Amino acid sequence: MNRGVSATRMELLRLRQRLSLARRGHHLLKGKQDELLRRFLLLLEEYLKGRRDLNGVMERLARKTGEVRSEVSLERVRVAAWPPPPEALVTSRPARILNLQVAAFDLHPPTAGISYGPEVLPAAYDELVSLWRRSLPLLVEIAEREKALRDLAAEIERTRRRVNALEFNLIPGLEEGIRTIRFRLAEGELGSLTRLMRVKDIVRRR
Repeated sequence: MNRGVSATRMELLRLRQRLSLARRGHHLLKGKQDELLRRFLLLLEEYLKGRRDLNGVMERLARKTGEVRSEVSLERVRVAAWPPPPEALVTSRPARILNLQVAAFDLHPPTAGISYGPEVLPAAYDELVSLWRRSLPLLVEIAEREKALRDLAAEIERTRRRVNALEFNLIPGLEEGIRTIRFRLAEGELGSLTRLMRVKDIVRRR
């Protein structure tokens, strides 16, 4: 504690109030940190499952792409699929995890289908297109969860630093300040009592 701080009962009361507030803040932040970590682990489990599902679809896509390319040239696919297929749209909107704002992604698939003649391309091409359409929602879901995991990890780290600052710096400093003031007050009271006893002793002798 700063030696320049006055060791008064008013200062002692002020430090006790700050200590009470710091302890409540630490308790709340620690609870928030634990809940953020719990949400992070749950989301991580969902993310890993989604990645496994996506990896399965992508492996099938790779096999099916090889099968289609062995049967038909890329130029033939371009000619058969003219005009180009409509694009899907992905939009973002704000969402919340506790008091943390994260982004939620919405997939808007194209309403029109792909125009090509069935006599031009093999049936494997239909399966390839179907797999690509199945992969889009998974890709968007993975991207959303990955972004949320990054935001959660950053918030957990910020909260951890605040919890540590309270636990290892502010609260011990306030406790030390309170002990110092109480010790100085006790010293003052002991000195006053000693002086009073001396005065009484002098009065008795007279």
